[in-house]
Amino acid sequence: MIREAMELSDASTVTDALKTALAHYISIEKIKRTSNSIVTEPLEFYYTAAELRSKNQS
Repeated sequence: MIREAMELSDASTVTDALKTALAHYISIEKIKRTSNSIVTEPLEFYYTAAELRSKNQS
């Protein structure tokens, strides 16, 4: 399993493979937390689509 992790992460040492795995795990957890916060507190938009198009064209 360690050899496979090293190959997948393109790491030369076990430590580098673990660092890569931890970085990916943290990223996934941040995405999960953000997703959950959006579910509990939906985003609110201040402009309509037409207003945004108008702003982008100016």
